[in-house]
Amino acid sequence: MPRKSEEVFSDFRITIGGKEQRDLVNDLIRVEVEDSVDCPSMFNLTLADGEGSWLDSPLLNPEIGGDIKIYLGYADEDLNPVHPLITGKIVALNPSFPMEGVQTLAVQGYDHSFFLQKTHSIEKSMALNGQDLSVLVSRIAQANRLIPKVDNAGIQYSNVIFGDIGESDYSFIKKIADMVGFEFFVRDKMLYFKAPGYSNTAGTLSWGVDIYSMNFRMSTARAAKKAKVLAFNCDDQKIYKSEKDKGKFKFFDGIYASKYLNASEFHSEIQEKNSILSCQKDADVLGGALIDKANNSFVEGSCEISGDPKIKAGLSIKIEGAGRRLSGKYYIKSARHSIGKGGYLLNLDLMSMVTQKVSNKIIR
Repeated sequence: MPRKSEEVFSDFRITIGGKEQRDLVNDLIRVEVEDSVDCPSMFNLTLADGEGSWLDSPLLNPEIGGDIKIYLGYADEDLNPVHPLITGKIVALNPSFPMEGVQTLAVQGYDHSFFLQKTHSIEKSMALNGQDLSVLVSRIAQANRLIPKVDNAGIQYSNVIFGDIGESDYSFIKKIADMVGFEFFVRDKMLYFKAPGYSNTAGTLSWGVDIYSMNFRMSTARAAKKAKVLAFNCDDQKIYKSEKDKGKFKFFDGIYASKYLNASEFHSEIQEKNSILSCQKDADVLGGALIDKANNSFVEGSCEISGDPKIKAGLSIKIEGAGRRLSGKYYIKSARHSIGKGGYLLNLDLMSMVTQKVSNKIIR
């Protein structure tokens, strides 16, 4: 449960190369960490730099030196030295020289998934035909000195399908994660390739109590009753067809999505044609992932609460006080933690979890 940030002073720690950076912390004006399961997580530090000493400091050389680790919390709590909010590298320095006021330096960086956009390990591991794609994801992680934490993808590897020359490691893993409805992200040098953690809850938030502000959008624009896949195997010349009206993963609050999908006069469906896959099972997996992705966007929203380092992207949260239509469980797509003049605040990007069951019951 988030606490009121004004109850006690917020606190933070920063280490670079394993060494505590107290001088840097003393000059911090603002720190922001955006944790995400959709794209590389990032951080932004704003420093008072009146004499330009931080701009010229070798400690902040982009992509050189040890990892930077950022810990956020409160002064009356022990900031967890084991699990930082982000571990990454500095990639950019943005100094500001205003006509009036304090000279500042913005220090920006990303977690280790960002650097997979610059590496190409796939071509070194091509002898994997017939094995699950998770084997290749593990090898890519190890090639980049990351610890693999991977689930079975349910789709086999084929050179014909996945052997794109010049494709980055990040693009490749992201592509297959989208195909099977998985998440792919890196935390503290561990690469996760897994099913969404819909059942891992971060607690309950109530409007007017825990939530300062919130916004939602309910839309059937991308919702669908069915997904159709037409795939071809170049090796055995077989055609595979799949039709799915249920997603791959369990759902929580799908009752309203079911109402609108069933009551709709339109026979909405998604079609994926001309895919190259290995077998019928792969086509079925792709169909389930497509329907998941479409219907998870039925309700999207955001809210601002007091900061809590335990609330991260990849967890679910229950929202109360948003009315019968919108109250319920949501999945956290990204969590933006910030400490500045307003204390420790947390902004959450949310999506509904309505992927699995289409009920015949219509609520009036």
